[in-house]
Amino acid sequence: MQVALRTSRDPQVTTLSVLILADRLADAERMVRALRRAGFDPQWQCVHTEAEYSAHLDQPIDLILADYTLPQFDALRALHLLQRRGLDIPFIIVTGTVSEEAAVESLKQGAADYLLKDRLARLGQAAKRALQEKAARDAARRAAETLSRNEHLFRRLAEQNEVLADIARIASSSLDIGEVYEQCAHEVAKLIQFDRMAVNLVDVDHMVAIRAYRTGAAVPEHDERGPIPLSGSMTWEVVQKATTLLLQGNNNDDQLSRYSQVSGVVQAGFHSFLATPLTARDKVVGVILLVSRQANAYLPEHGHLLERVAHQISGAAANAQLFAELKEAEARAARSATEKEALLRVSRALTCSLGLRTRTELALDAQQELVGMDFVVIRFLDQSSGQLALLGQRGGTAEMLHKIGGKPPPRIGEGLSGTVAQSGKPLVIEDLPSNSGPLHYQGSLGAGFASYVGVPLKVEDRVVGVMSGLSRQRRRFTPSDMELLESFGNMVGLALDNSRLFDQAEAQAQEWERTFNGMSNGIFLLDAEHHILRANRALASMLGTTTDALLGQHCYEAIHGQDAPIAGCVGRRCLAEKRPCTLVRQEPNLGSRWISLTAEPMANSRGAAVTIIHSVRDVTDQKRLEDQYYQAQKMESVGRLAGGVAHDFNNLLTAILGYAEIGQAALPQDSPLHPYFDEIHGAGERAAALTRQLLAFSRRQAFHPRTVCLADLVANLANMLRRLIGEDIELDIPSTPDIWPVKADPGQTEQVLVNLAINARDAMPGGGKLTIETANTTLDQGYARQHANVTPGDYVVVSVTDTGTGMSAEVKEHLFEPFFTTKPQGTGLGLATCYGIIKQSGGHIAVDSEPGLGTIVRFYLPRTGEDASDGPQAQPVAAPKGNETILLAEDEAAVREMTATGLRHLGYSVLEARDGTEALRFLQEHASATVHLLLTDVVMPQMGGKELADKVKALRPDIRVLFMSGYASESIAPGGELEPGALLLQKPFTPSSLGQKVRQALDR
Repeated sequence: MQVALRTSRDPQVTTLSVLILADRLADAERMVRALRRAGFDPQWQCVHTEAEYSAHLDQPIDLILADYTLPQFDALRALHLLQRRGLDIPFIIVTGTVSEEAAVESLKQGAADYLLKDRLARLGQAAKRALQEKAARDAARRAAETLSRNEHLFRRLAEQNEVLADIARIASSSLDIGEVYEQCAHEVAKLIQFDRMAVNLVDVDHMVAIRAYRTGAAVPEHDERGPIPLSGSMTWEVVQKATTLLLQGNNNDDQLSRYSQVSGVVQAGFHSFLATPLTARDKVVGVILLVSRQANAYLPEHGHLLERVAHQISGAAANAQLFAELKEAEARAARSATEKEALLRVSRALTCSLGLRTRTELALDAQQELVGMDFVVIRFLDQSSGQLALLGQRGGTAEMLHKIGGKPPPRIGEGLSGTVAQSGKPLVIEDLPSNSGPLHYQGSLGAGFASYVGVPLKVEDRVVGVMSGLSRQRRRFTPSDMELLESFGNMVGLALDNSRLFDQAEAQAQEWERTFNGMSNGIFLLDAEHHILRANRALASMLGTTTDALLGQHCYEAIHGQDAPIAGCVGRRCLAEKRPCTLVRQEPNLGSRWISLTAEPMANSRGAAVTIIHSVRDVTDQKRLEDQYYQAQKMESVGRLAGGVAHDFNNLLTAILGYAEIGQAALPQDSPLHPYFDEIHGAGERAAALTRQLLAFSRRQAFHPRTVCLADLVANLANMLRRLIGEDIELDIPSTPDIWPVKADPGQTEQVLVNLAINARDAMPGGGKLTIETANTTLDQGYARQHANVTPGDYVVVSVTDTGTGMSAEVKEHLFEPFFTTKPQGTGLGLATCYGIIKQSGGHIAVDSEPGLGTIVRFYLPRTGEDASDGPQAQPVAAPKGNETILLAEDEAAVREMTATGLRHLGYSVLEARDGTEALRFLQEHASATVHLLLTDVVMPQMGGKELADKVKALRPDIRVLFMSGYASESIAPGGELEPGALLLQKPFTPSSLGQKVRQALDR
């Protein structure tokens, strides 16, 4: 939209800046013409969007004319934007049509007037009225502001007079100048704004200023307590001119170049400075300085106010100075009379304590009392390294202590303390800031110190340390002061050197005591008559008493509960043999726990044994683990023996049962020899059952594990167990949901439960209760340490509990050994079998029993991540005949001949080999010979069955393999577990079972 501007030069015409909000330029021009007819010369601008409108509000505007409704904007919205900015501009709404409600609402919202476009003749009148109302409002506002300023000025003058009166009262009511400064600073803050205030007192003779007081924001390099050089400073200009100095503004570098000392204040962000002299007896004695971060913060009237404040403070400062001089004179008079008394008191205090730390603290306190330094340090000389190690300090800030701690100790000849240690003479520097040369003070603790004194600490003529003091005020030391300090240094040196020797001995004693009482073994010392001289806490805890109660007792009374030395006493033996001696015994006095006693003689300087040192160690757990280990080794040895016997016996039984079956089959049906063959076969079967039990114990039986739920297995066995144990015994099998799965041979696990149930039944001849519970459990490291060959982890535990006669400790010790039994007709293989089955499953079995209290047998099987399943069930298969060729490898001649005979009777062709080497050589030499099946024993000399099968498969992959063995050897798979797909014929076998297995192998 085009914007039209009109400017009038007629002085009788009122120029008016007008902003028109309209979407049609014709409407805007009609409004402008109406204003001109009313005597205005409008300078106008026309907009029709909210963005244009908002942008023009930043310009000077006398009047706003707005159409009520625009396509993207409206008058009420424009009015709200104007009010939100806090602008008081007459706002007139002009529209074509309007309702009375809309007109009233517009006026309520703050519009000056509301006009119709067809009645624009009223626009000039409405504009004049709106402008007059605006002028009235402006006049009223200016009058209110003038009245407010006058009232504020009146109150300000009253407050200033009140504050100045308070300052006068403060200055005249206290001789504590620090308190006067503090309270006056609080009052000054009511009159003049400042971020920092300082009072500097001047010493014109020495051309320095002393910071008497400071408050407010900190400037680190200006907050130290040391003197300030006057030359070239703002303070010196105020002193010289005896008048107030005002310096402010951001661009004051040229002026500040005259006062280099305030450049750090400016860099810290301060821009306004107001300084007024303090005058006493017509002499400027100091300066009050106010500093503000704000630029141009101070007016001349602030300088007049500060001068009035300075007048009041000057009198207080003069009075305080006179009072301080009087007090100092009194102090000097009293000091001379009390120094000797204080020195004597310190001497007595130093001799009352032997500790190095305590004496150091006393010496520091005494130095401050005698000399009155602000910061005192005592360093002790390490003769071997030449370093002056810090013993203690007094009066330092946390920052100073951090600086000291972060630096290596000075050596002899380094720094002020090192110089004192090297010379062995006192060193005094009364004016540290102006001191130069090799002993220049580097200010590592800050620049706020004025004087230094260092005194050597001596033992005779030997320097053992240095005591140094720093003062923030300049100090003068008289000859009597130095004589006092030297005497004090000699006293402290001797006391601290003795304390060092005492602390070394005490530390060694404490270290020995900590070591003695920190040992886990019981330790005690005896004299030649076996009285206990010393005993540590471990021994007292082991005996259930205290170390004090043990002192003086005979060792045989305290340890063994005897009234005379025990047989084999290690104390007597070590004295007689002059060497350490050890005794391991089960101690009735300690609840039958096993202990290991070691005694060693200790000789005096002449070589005579005068003391015996004993060590007592509780080895009960170690003994129990050793017994468990020996028992496990014994069981393993017996198991290997039983497995070997069973393997050889199975070979014999294979021949016996095989030939018995062959012989019986060859007899006529009416032969009187049939009963004899039946007896032979029955005896062989019973012998085979016995070998199976031996194999179970030795963990070398055939093992066919699958994932099962022990809770389900126990529940399924319940009916059979009830018939087995009889009606006079109650069987309780609690329901236990959510039992973890385990991997085990179900048949062998059922055999374990049956054997345990039979043992429980036999232990309850008069009836009782048998409980079989299943639960999830976790065996931790502690349990594993208490039980040999147990791996920590998650297990399922089956607890078989009876209320029977129980067992003695001797019976429990041999419980799992084969052929051990307490039954008149028992074989002694029942629990041995259980032991072997559980161990073969990777589990653990434990027994808890006491005579007359029943028995609990718990066996643990490890949890598996697989899901339990019923698994395939073996189905009986008939023994068919065949005509294939079988290569038989068997080292036992009787078994080989019987097996070959049985196979030939079934129609097979049999090639016999005495071992694996012979069988392999046959196949290699007769490459064209047809062989359908390799039937091989697992364990053979020279080459075992597993190795033979691997090499045969490499030569002829189509040959089937059938293993046979008295047990599933580790040569097939670790732990006796068959490899997937491998077939095993368990010895002893009969020709019929042989035929079934051979046919199964050939038909795969």
